[in-house]
Amino acid sequence: MNNKIKVLIVDDSAVVRQAMRDILSSDPQIEVIGVATDPYIAVERIRDAVPDVITLDVEMPRMDGITFLQKLDTNCSGRSRLSLIDGRRITPYDRR
Repeated sequence: MNNKIKVLIVDDSAVVRQAMRDILSSDPQIEVIGVATDPYIAVERIRDAVPDVITLDVEMPRMDGITFLQKLDTNCSGRSRLSLIDGRRITPYDRR
C-alpha cells in the first residue's frame, strides 16, 4: 500500500519546477506525481491523478495562480491541499 503524499507542481519556470521536484522527491514520504507549466495543463494532470498537495506559482502568463485557486476551490471541493509559491519579495508597498 502506497501511503506517500502525492504532489503536483505547477510553475511556469522550468528551474523552479526542477528545484521543487528535486527537493520534494528527496523525502521518502513524498511522491511527485506530475508537473505542469500552467493551470490549463494542471487541470489535465489533476484529472489523471488527484494529488494530495498542489504547489502553485502565483504569477503565471496564461492564468495567475490566485484565479486558478478560486476555480479549483469551486470544482475540487477540498480534495487537495494547496501551497502558493511566489518568488517576489513582498514589502508593505507591494500589498494590495
